[in-house]
Parts: sequence; C-alpha cells; structure tokens
Amino acid sequence: MRQLISLIAVALVAACSVEEPSRPQVMVFAQKDFERIYVWDLAPETWADRPTLVIAEKDSLYPMAPDAEVMLTCEPDGSLEVWGNTYGFATDVGGPLPLLPMFGLRSRDVSLLAEPIWEYGGYEKSAHYVLRPSKTQLRQLLGGPWFEVSEMYSDGSGATRYPSPPNDLANAFIRHCQAMTEAR
Repeated sequence: MRQLISLIAVALVAACSVEEPSRPQVMVFAQKDFERIYVWDLAPETWADRPTLVIAEKDSLYPMAPDAEVMLTCEPDGSLEVWGNTYGFATDVGGPLPLLPMFGLRSRDVSLLAEPIWEYGGYEKSAHYVLRPSKTQLRQLLGGPWFEVSEMYSDGSGATRYPSPPNDLANAFIRHCQAMTEAR
C-alpha cells in the first residue's frame, strides 16, 4: 500500500512540474521606435487602384513603389487582401523555417486568420491572404491599442506588434473601403 501511495505521489509531482512551453516573444515596436523606422500611410493612387493602408519603412522605395512591410487592400466584395515584404521568404539558402498554415492579423479585441496563397519566383516565395472582416471587426482591428501581424513560423515566432494607425488615417481607410463596397 505504501508503495502505491508513493507511486501516486511521484506521479502527481511529475504531472504538476511539467512545464508548458513558453510562448515566443512578440517583437513589439514602441511608438517612438515605430515613428523612427516606419510610417502608416494610405498608398498613392499611382500604383494602388483600391484603398490600401500600409506600414512602410521610411528608407524604402515607398511611396514610389509598393515596397512596404504590410499592405491591407480593400476588395470590392468587402474582403481585405493582406500582403507585403513581411510575407516574403528567401528559398536560396535552405528556405524559411517551417511556416504555419494560417497567417493573420490581431488587435486586442479581434483576431483574424486565413490560409496563405503562395507565389514562387526565383529564390523567393511570398504569400498573401484574404480576410473577411465585418465592419465592426475592421474598426476593432485598426482602432485597438496595437496592431499585430500574427505568428508565421511553426515554433510560434514571427509575430510583430505595431502601434495602431492614427485614428484619422484608419477612419479614412475604412470610409474608402465602405464607399467602394457600396458602389459595387
């Protein structure tokens, strides 16, 4: 009987001491660091034929070309196409780490996921994906205290959290999206 109790006690201690894998750190940009490196902007009509909200590096080819980290493009059916440099992966040196089958965007109040659509070219593969947010979800996504590109790698890494776009910019983008959808 003592052996059974000892065995049960050891099993309980072992079960309680199993560590849950820690969630990898999310790369977080403070407002001042974001403003030093990046800019939120509405893409110019010279290359964006639909409303497009971007996070672009200040030293990139943007706004002359679609060279941005993340681009959110409204589609006439109300969907949101997500693309950009963040979703490009080099394949000439063994390829990227194993990627998740779903990519997405998050804010404090909403998380939206979609399956990536892959394109291959030369030594790179890139992805874009289509989200179908409701009007409320789009407002929550762009109006929360932060905006996050969710994890991309199977180890849980690859998430980046940015400050949300300025309210006037987010509201203008949402208005342009709604006008395009209503005109359809």
